[in-house]
Amino acid sequence: MALSGVAAGALLALLWVVFAIPELSHHGLAIDSPSLFYAGDRTLFWLEHPGHPEALDFTYPAPEPAGFHSAFFPFPDKNDPRHYPVFAGLVAAASAQATAHFGFSPIDGHHLGLVLLHAVGLVCFTVLAFRVFGARVGLLASAFLLCFPAAVGQAFNNAKDWPCADFYACALLASIEALVVRRPGAARTAGLFAGVALSCKLNGVFALACIGLLGLVALWQRSRAKGALDLSAARDLALIFALAGCVFFVLWPYLYHGPISGWPGHVEDYLQWYLAYGRSPRASWTDYPLRSLMFATPPLVLLCALASAPVIARARGAQLTTLLFVLGWIAVPILRTAVPHSNFYDGNRHFLEYIPGLCVLAAVGADWARAQISARLPAAAAEAGRLVLAFVFVLLLALPLSLYRPFEGTYFNFLIGGLGGAQSRALFDVPAPHDARVKGTEGDYWYGNLGDGLPHLKALLAPGQGVALCGPAPQQLQLSWPEGAPLLRQHATDADVLYVSPREVFCGLGLVRLLEAARPVLYRAERGGGLVYEILGAADGTAHPVLTAPSAYEADRRNFGTVW
Repeated sequence: MALSGVAAGALLALLWVVFAIPELSHHGLAIDSPSLFYAGDRTLFWLEHPGHPEALDFTYPAPEPAGFHSAFFPFPDKNDPRHYPVFAGLVAAASAQATAHFGFSPIDGHHLGLVLLHAVGLVCFTVLAFRVFGARVGLLASAFLLCFPAAVGQAFNNAKDWPCADFYACALLASIEALVVRRPGAARTAGLFAGVALSCKLNGVFALACIGLLGLVALWQRSRAKGALDLSAARDLALIFALAGCVFFVLWPYLYHGPISGWPGHVEDYLQWYLAYGRSPRASWTDYPLRSLMFATPPLVLLCALASAPVIARARGAQLTTLLFVLGWIAVPILRTAVPHSNFYDGNRHFLEYIPGLCVLAAVGADWARAQISARLPAAAAEAGRLVLAFVFVLLLALPLSLYRPFEGTYFNFLIGGLGGAQSRALFDVPAPHDARVKGTEGDYWYGNLGDGLPHLKALLAPGQGVALCGPAPQQLQLSWPEGAPLLRQHATDADVLYVSPREVFCGLGLVRLLEAARPVLYRAERGGGLVYEILGAADGTAHPVLTAPSAYEADRRNFGTVW
């Protein structure tokens, strides 16, 4: 009996949840999460207490509504609740409220909501991929997405970028159904998913741009086939765009709190802030996003994506339109990041939308390669050969996760020498005048490793001792260790224990090497030959082995950073 898209999606989502729930505590609070979770908590409070209209007044320093409580506060920017859509944060807030009775901490409870949201995204992605590409390609695409390291790492504690990428992908698959396959009702599905993507992050607008381009192609193709102007594609497009806008507006209650006269101002403030924040003084093109594509992608995915070339070359008609659209799906996030004056930092976090499209392309290539190999197997060994092929495929699919768990977001492939090679070569450096926060994001730039590191820090810190943080902000430790948090020291020289999580400008690798020379390493977490985080003891006046390899960043002393 053939596996249906719903059954396959449910199975993959179940695998994800079974894997993710035991891993929750290893993925700590990301830097941007406090504001996002705080906004979600207040929005949930507003839904439960409609008599508190001030619950959604995020104008600083407006007071919090009476009776409201959150484990978080607006950090790193007090205005973040006005500048980031709340849908994923609201899901996280509902999850935290529901699981608090089962002993989940506020952080793990919110992260569980994001894990479940990704599970929903996996189901929807699988169902749509089955419909558009068939069972084999659909299953392969979903398997690639399930095991893609950046997707796994981001799905735990990213309440904006990855949820947007999930539903952005579903919107594009549904738009193929609507505009190429012409399945009834698909335009409504595409509009719904595009609206949800927008309700996670403004990057969803680029999904609408891709859909608009596909709609123009469909309009031309339908009119050409009919011999007269066919406006059905235009009607589908209008429905998708209108529904996306409505869903976006409804899912962000902040936009329509207060008098109607203030609603346009809320939208305008959001758009103006985003447009200004997304602009860089860099006047040249950059190959930065290609570095992520080439070196943060598992080799199996790269190889299978290349194997799709013969399929694309021989495709005709609707199949060619679909495959070219998938190429565009991958190219748009890459190109919009590479163009002059686009701002970005944090590895590939700001353009993650290419990943599901790359998984689809890799699935097309993997299916072609499977067919080629199967056709060349001797009849007597065909069944055994297919089993061996499936085993090798699953092994290669799972290998990156097994090597980097629970720091999946720090994955780099062997082409750059793993995480260590990316760090030593300063892979993500972009010269001034680009945003300096781009430097040193080859690793755990959001400091989610505090989830894994906190038990080790608690075990190593004696009563009365003080700790300093090199890299993470003290607010993260305050929120992650609410019960009897240790004495925080401002400078490393005053600390008995030093928690080190490298990121240039804040805690550069050059500074890390100096600190290691003066202090013993009490605990160290490495992946791929690179440093994720480490805990150093007190300086004792003796020289200690330096474990962190030299980095190209060390040539510029300004990258050394400071200890918080």
